Amino acid sequence: MKKVTKDVLLNWYEEMLFWRKFEDKLAQVYIQQKVRGFLHLYNGQEAILAGSLHAMDLTKDKMITAYRNHVQPIGMGVDPFRVYSHTYR
Repeated sequence: MKKVTKDVLLNWYEEMLFWRKFEDKLAQVYIQQKVRGFLHLYNGQEAILAGSLHAMDLTKDKMITAYRNHVQPIGMGVDPFRVYSHTYR
Protein backbone atom coordinates (compact mmCIF):
# COMPACT_ATOMS: atom_id res chain seq x y z
CA MET A 1 0.00 0.00 0.00
CA LYS A 2 1.25 3.49 -0.85
CA LYS A 3 2.15 5.68 2.10
CA VAL A 4 -0.16 8.57 3.02
CA THR A 5 2.07 11.51 3.87
CA LYS A 6 1.38 15.14 4.65
CA ASP A 7 2.13 16.01 1.01
CA VAL A 8 -0.33 13.35 -0.20
CA LEU A 9 -3.03 14.73 2.10
CA LEU A 10 -2.40 18.28 0.88
CA ASN A 11 -2.55 17.10 -2.73
CA TRP A 12 -5.83 15.28 -2.06
CA TYR A 13 -7.28 18.43 -0.51
CA GLU A 14 -6.26 20.58 -3.49
CA GLU A 15 -7.64 18.05 -5.98
CA MET A 16 -10.91 17.57 -4.08
CA LEU A 17 -11.37 21.34 -3.84
CA PHE A 18 -10.80 21.69 -7.59
CA TRP A 19 -13.21 18.86 -8.34
CA ARG A 20 -15.88 20.47 -6.15
CA LYS A 21 -15.44 23.84 -7.89
CA PHE A 22 -15.59 22.10 -11.27
CA GLU A 23 -18.87 20.41 -10.34
CA ASP A 24 -20.24 23.69 -8.95
CA LYS A 25 -19.53 25.30 -12.33
CA LEU A 26 -21.36 22.47 -14.10
CA ALA A 27 -24.31 22.99 -11.75
CA GLN A 28 -24.32 26.67 -12.62
CA VAL A 29 -24.50 26.09 -16.37
CA TYR A 30 -27.09 23.36 -15.85
CA ILE A 31 -29.32 25.77 -13.94
CA GLN A 32 -28.90 28.20 -16.84
CA GLN A 33 -30.16 25.36 -19.06
CA LYS A 34 -26.92 25.24 -21.03
CA VAL A 35 -26.54 21.49 -20.38
CA ARG A 36 -29.16 19.14 -21.76
CA GLY A 37 -30.63 16.15 -20.02
CA PHE A 38 -29.78 15.29 -16.45
CA LEU A 39 -26.76 16.36 -14.46
CA HIS A 40 -25.73 14.05 -11.63
CA LEU A 41 -23.07 15.81 -9.61
CA TYR A 42 -20.18 14.19 -7.77
CA ASN A 43 -20.26 16.67 -4.89
CA GLY A 44 -19.68 14.98 -1.56
CA GLN A 45 -17.89 11.99 -3.06
CA GLU A 46 -14.52 13.55 -3.79
CA ALA A 47 -12.69 11.64 -1.04
CA ILE A 48 -13.74 8.33 -2.58
CA LEU A 49 -12.03 9.21 -5.85
CA ALA A 50 -8.94 10.68 -4.17
CA GLY A 51 -8.39 7.54 -2.11
CA SER A 52 -9.18 5.20 -4.99
CA LEU A 53 -6.76 6.92 -7.33
CA HIS A 54 -4.07 6.83 -4.65
CA ALA A 55 -4.49 3.07 -4.27
CA MET A 56 -4.55 2.40 -8.01
CA ASP A 57 -1.77 1.94 -10.53
CA LEU A 58 -3.18 3.86 -13.48
CA THR A 59 -0.81 2.12 -15.87
CA LYS A 60 -2.63 -1.18 -15.34
CA ASP A 61 -5.73 -0.68 -13.16
CA LYS A 62 -9.07 0.31 -14.70
CA MET A 63 -12.06 2.12 -13.24
CA ILE A 64 -15.60 2.25 -14.57
CA THR A 65 -18.61 4.35 -13.64
CA ALA A 66 -22.22 4.66 -14.67
CA TYR A 67 -22.68 8.38 -14.21
CA ARG A 68 -21.41 11.22 -11.99
CA ASN A 69 -18.12 10.79 -13.76
CA HIS A 70 -17.04 14.35 -14.58
CA VAL A 71 -14.20 14.45 -12.07
CA GLN A 72 -13.06 10.85 -12.52
CA PRO A 73 -11.33 11.49 -15.86
CA ILE A 74 -9.84 14.71 -14.47
CA GLY A 75 -8.40 12.77 -11.56
CA MET A 76 -6.98 10.27 -14.04
CA GLY A 77 -5.20 13.00 -16.01
CA VAL A 78 -7.68 14.24 -18.63
CA ASP A 79 -7.59 18.01 -19.19
CA PRO A 80 -10.51 19.59 -17.25
CA PHE A 81 -11.30 21.86 -20.20
CA ARG A 82 -11.82 18.80 -22.36
CA VAL A 83 -14.22 17.28 -19.85
CA TYR A 84 -16.08 20.59 -19.47
CA SER A 85 -16.37 21.19 -23.20
CA HIS A 86 -17.66 17.65 -23.70
CA THR A 87 -20.39 18.25 -21.08
CA TYR A 88 -21.19 21.83 -22.05
CA ARG A 89 -22.18 21.87 -25.71
